[in-house]
Amino acid sequence: MKSEMLDWVYKCLQEDEDVIVPLKKLWARRYGFAGEPTFDNFTRTVLADRRFEALYSLDHDPQLETFGYFSGPRVKLRSREITAQCIFRIVQKHNERVVEVLLRALEILKENSASDSDGDLAEAVLMLEGLRPLFKPWVHLKYTTE
Repeated sequence: MKSEMLDWVYKCLQEDEDVIVPLKKLWARRYGFAGEPTFDNFTRTVLADRRFEALYSLDHDPQLETFGYFSGPRVKLRSREITAQCIFRIVQKHNERVVEVLLRALEILKENSASDSDGDLAEAVLMLEGLRPLFKPWVHLKYTTE
């Protein structure tokens, strides 16, 4: 079972367009509903395998997972290189998720409040949405060391 799980993680990381992937995203995709193995056991098993490398970890509100923000370690295959295009894609996706979360927060504020206290939030959304066109050209750049 353990080797089957690790081979599945390897295949996912090999095929994912993102080189760096939240481990909890992988766990949730296959084991989250069953709850077995637990996320902690899954994490220990994956990180003990020399094919995988933990790069960093994030901690935030679990409710943000519905928006694609997963807490916990980010992993990659040791054999996959992190390129400039990979970094640009991460920044672009992060910006898109932040805009999505802020838009949802703005909706909730408008539903729950008759006041005009959401002006700063609306301004933040507009500012982040203005960044979208700036990310488009980056995703298609090819990084060379020539």
